[in-house]
Amino acid sequence: MQPWIFHPLEGMEHGLSARLSSWSSEIESAREEMRMAKDYFTSDKMEKLRKSLSSKRGMMPVARMAATLSGLLRAASGKRLKDECERISSLSEKALKELEAYNETFIRKQMEKHGALLSSGIALDDSQKRAVITCDRHNLVIAGAGAGKTEVLTKRIAYIASENGLRCERVLALAFQRKAAAEISRRLAQNFGISTNVRTFHSFGNDILGQCGIAHELICRGGDYDKCMAGIISGIFAKSAGSEPFCTHLADFMACCQDGAGTGKWPGAAEKSHGGSRGTLYRTLDGRQVRSEAEREIYNFFFTHTLNGKRIDFRYEEPARWMKYTKESGEKPAPDFFFPEHGIYLEHWATDSEGAVPGWFTVSSEEYDRERRLKKKEFGCQHRYTLIETFHHEYACGKLRDALKGRFIAALRQKNPGTEYTLEKIPHETAMGMAWENMRETAMHLPKAIAAFIQTAKAYGRTPGTIEGELETRRLSRMQASFARMAVKVYNDYEQGLAQTGTIDFNDMINKAIWLLKSDATLLRGAYDHIFVDEYQDINAQRFTLLKLLMDRNPECRLFCVGDDWQSIMGFTGASTRYFTGFAAHFPNPAITRLKVNYRSARPIVDAGNAIIAHNPPGSQIPKQLEAMTDTTGRVTVRLLPRTIRMDQYYREAAKECIREIRRLLDSGTREDEIIVLYRIRKPQTLGPLRRHAKANNIQLDFSRAWHGGVRCMTVHQSKGLEARKVLILNADNGLFGFPCELENPTLIEPAKPESAEPRPREEEERRLFYVAITRAKEEATLFAMKGTASKFIEEIRPFVEETEVKADY
Repeated sequence: MQPWIFHPLEGMEHGLSARLSSWSSEIESAREEMRMAKDYFTSDKMEKLRKSLSSKRGMMPVARMAATLSGLLRAASGKRLKDECERISSLSEKALKELEAYNETFIRKQMEKHGALLSSGIALDDSQKRAVITCDRHNLVIAGAGAGKTEVLTKRIAYIASENGLRCERVLALAFQRKAAAEISRRLAQNFGISTNVRTFHSFGNDILGQCGIAHELICRGGDYDKCMAGIISGIFAKSAGSEPFCTHLADFMACCQDGAGTGKWPGAAEKSHGGSRGTLYRTLDGRQVRSEAEREIYNFFFTHTLNGKRIDFRYEEPARWMKYTKESGEKPAPDFFFPEHGIYLEHWATDSEGAVPGWFTVSSEEYDRERRLKKKEFGCQHRYTLIETFHHEYACGKLRDALKGRFIAALRQKNPGTEYTLEKIPHETAMGMAWENMRETAMHLPKAIAAFIQTAKAYGRTPGTIEGELETRRLSRMQASFARMAVKVYNDYEQGLAQTGTIDFNDMINKAIWLLKSDATLLRGAYDHIFVDEYQDINAQRFTLLKLLMDRNPECRLFCVGDDWQSIMGFTGASTRYFTGFAAHFPNPAITRLKVNYRSARPIVDAGNAIIAHNPPGSQIPKQLEAMTDTTGRVTVRLLPRTIRMDQYYREAAKECIREIRRLLDSGTREDEIIVLYRIRKPQTLGPLRRHAKANNIQLDFSRAWHGGVRCMTVHQSKGLEARKVLILNADNGLFGFPCELENPTLIEPAKPESAEPRPREEEERRLFYVAITRAKEEATLFAMKGTASKFIEEIRPFVEETEVKADY
């Protein structure tokens, strides 16, 4: 064999030997890095090392083949290379195993090293310790109710300070409410002697404005900001209610908000049929039920107008006993509307422009027309009464009111030639004073709903003009459309007021800060090493944008978010659970830690909470099963009061029963600060009786946001983050003020969001609120409800509830 044949093999042998030596050095270097490392490895670093080590292992089959070929030249050399391949293969496997175990080993070492800190005050369990020590680039702690998330967050900051030292100006902790920010600051200072930058999102935005020299004045300064804002919006609403277009939208909204018509397409097509009704009834402004949306519009038109300055007397479906024919049922015909003072009847026909009835009618168009002709014949045979007619196709195209007004006036003039007639709309306040109770409550609540609409719109950076431009083309229910038109008008006037006075609101603080960050690429670049976010489940598009900008500007910064999607109850601020449930989509490769143990509540309360939230759709939340720390005695009880049609009686008796329970608890040794009274919404109808009965029984109640002594009373929203041995929940019913609350409808806020935004289903949010209410209790949650109207959520936890029927004085 010619010697030159072996020359390529000799080159390959030398090359393979050098490559194996290099690989060996790289693997040993990686192992040395792991041995000497003093930090948690981020997912990026782990992936880089994993890829490097895996590539060495992946090349081994090729290296072994090269070693075999080398053995053809020199057997000893080939064996040496094969042995080296096996050694490096084994070494890479070992290094990969060490890498996969690195963070777990690191966490265990840190638990031991910082044992005193982690066990100080409230000792942490293993899951909580892991949450504190795990320090990836992006970190999410999923903490159930009572799982100690605030303790974990504060000890995380203390741990970083202990481990690496803490430059306060390079650490930012963000909370949603001043109360939460103050509590985090207090714990850090009191327990660890740490003073760091804990801000609300709004105050942080304000800091950025100040840093950039942007002069501004807050529209509401000092005192209760929410109360001040409510007053401003209410004032604008009251002024707007005097304009004709606004009143039209208001009447339209009020007409459909009580009977479910708001879920249909606008305008709705459900109409009365003689022998063909779908069975749906529609509530008028004064509480009367009529058979179609168009009839409701007619009814409300005459209810809210005067004729020559006098109220219009009209009757709905009053039998016309003077008519000679009877219906097949033997009853006298009952035309839709009768105006006795003027001898005028009005009949509304459910036909289209071709005279056809809807397809779901049980009578044909011919039969329906025959009935119409019979009635017209009756009117044609006498001269005392006049008939005017309207049709569904006029309602469907929005021309009903004009047709109604014109035909009514024409009929009056025909009966009384020479007399002038004028129809005038009565003031909004007068109409609401005549409306039925539930309708008045809804109207009184509108400014609050509009404030939430404005807040949501600003959270998405949407102007009044943007929203208004979409209303004609966007798929909305009639209720949503009429509400949105009112809200846009108030929003526009509100923004004009801000511009005229040179003031801003809380949302502007964040929006303007975002604008500044986008305008200046150097602003806050490299400013932070750590960013912490409390209650991350309540983040909205606006705050998310701010947070994402900060993280993009600080590529070495570690993000640490804590929260519980089950407690996401801030939908009125534009909050979206998708930022929590889809955390990894926004912040790649996160380290996720779950805290599953509830240290607050007894097992029956924890089990009831799990059962409540399980009824929300699986895809809408992160699945988890919380566990109670102990089997201490506890219970969830429901006090059922007798049914009554008088809600004022029920509210009075429920308040009386609640005060009796408070007296019983106090007499048995429970302290005032160990009791909380919760309610879905603050209303005088429910809280007035509570105050009176408390005073009569010498019990002090505290309704303030800062506790000054007495039994604390608050909305469920205000109770977030609080706990008590005994929690009493008023009005645990379906209805205006209960669970779910009919007075607050998050679907109304949807037009404030872009169409691409995730919808916030009403029932899911209300169920989360109910969950929050129940899980404030350590030992006992007592709910008060009316028999037959108890909240549907109570039915969902039936196996975990003890029911007691209570006698009442009605």
